[in-house]
Amino acid sequence: MRKFIIAVIAALSVALPAHAQLDPNKPEDQFRAYSALAGGGVRCKITDELDTDVAHQFADQMAGADEKNKAALNQIYAAAKSVDCADPQLSELFKLAAKLVAPTADGWALAFVDQRACKASERMATVRLYSAYRVAGMSEARKTAGASARKDMRDLLKVGCEKTSDDLGIAYLEVNSIGAWNYKNQNGSCLSGWAKWAGPFDCVYGKPPPGPKAYKDEVRFGRQSLRAAKAKAVALELNTSKSCAALTAAERAAGEAQMKADAALGIAKYNKKTKTLAAKLDGDTAYATADAAVLAGRAAAKTAACDDLAKPAPAASPDEPEATQGEAVSPASGAARIRETLDRTALMAVSMQACEALPNFAATKKSAEAYIATVPQPRRLAAQAEAEPFLTELDRKGCKADALGAAFKATPLYAVDALNGAWK
Repeated sequence: MRKFIIAVIAALSVALPAHAQLDPNKPEDQFRAYSALAGGGVRCKITDELDTDVAHQFADQMAGADEKNKAALNQIYAAAKSVDCADPQLSELFKLAAKLVAPTADGWALAFVDQRACKASERMATVRLYSAYRVAGMSEARKTAGASARKDMRDLLKVGCEKTSDDLGIAYLEVNSIGAWNYKNQNGSCLSGWAKWAGPFDCVYGKPPPGPKAYKDEVRFGRQSLRAAKAKAVALELNTSKSCAALTAAERAAGEAQMKADAALGIAKYNKKTKTLAAKLDGDTAYATADAAVLAGRAAAKTAACDDLAKPAPAASPDEPEATQGEAVSPASGAARIRETLDRTALMAVSMQACEALPNFAATKKSAEAYIATVPQPRRLAAQAEAEPFLTELDRKGCKADALGAAFKATPLYAVDALNGAWK
């Protein structure tokens, strides 16, 4: 690479050198900015993994094959991983790089959303969810700025996804990088295989269930699933019986489907046999059927008011006994869980290009796009992690009804599709 790059960073040791003014058109400033963002963008919460990956690749391209330039990149990268995030010079480098990489990162995200299931990598489901989270609410100006990068990445994916991971080239790096970032920072141990038995509290709701350590995992998951079902039931019943109009048609449809799934899993895992393990520790009821659990939740709506649906979901006290910790059976908690259900359902619809198993897919996707654009970023971020196991399964089976079987028709995704776009 050019000798001026070496001159710029020659004095770099632990901290970044002072710099009076950054020029976005100067290659040496671009190089320093890219290297800094690659090293500290995620740590300092300036950007997420895609932007830092793009920055790293741009810096690599500028450094070329010259070993001294590579060493320079690594020096700045390392410094950015340790310097105080509030450092003024580092902040300026971040700001410049974020602006420069945004069109490419946005374009790549748009291209990932454009891509269907990818034979070359099952992690494409994770990347599409992440990209849908990023694209939600993206302005037309940003989409236009990213159009060229979008086309390049889309063309690469169109060919590479039909072959092997080796044929994905730069896309393979992104698929694995974003997939690994999502897994580490958002999704914990929630893999598709785990999701099949663990149930909602590690894979749907993105967190393991609390509860006494003496419980076996099955008891913990089942116990909390029943509580979640009852919470949704009280919210849905209150909204209907007292004409609260707090929940939309889509929220009601998604919530009803997830409520039934929660109740069924709870009955399977927290039955009379396993309940004996916890009989002396808590007073949770062991219901004979899923319907009985739902009815118990609905009954609680009699003493609730519409205002209860709008309250913040109750938080557990740190002093709460271990035996009673966990999901709250309240209208507020149920309403919050119902909205989380619709969040991840909508994000899945946005991240797909087609699904034969959904008769009204086009209308569903259009409504999902409008909805997800209104969801606050933290909720979108949580949704893209929580939806990963299910979307991966849909990709694996081509989203075809015969492959997915009858169980698919009991999912929130199928339930909202039946609305044919009438989500409000």
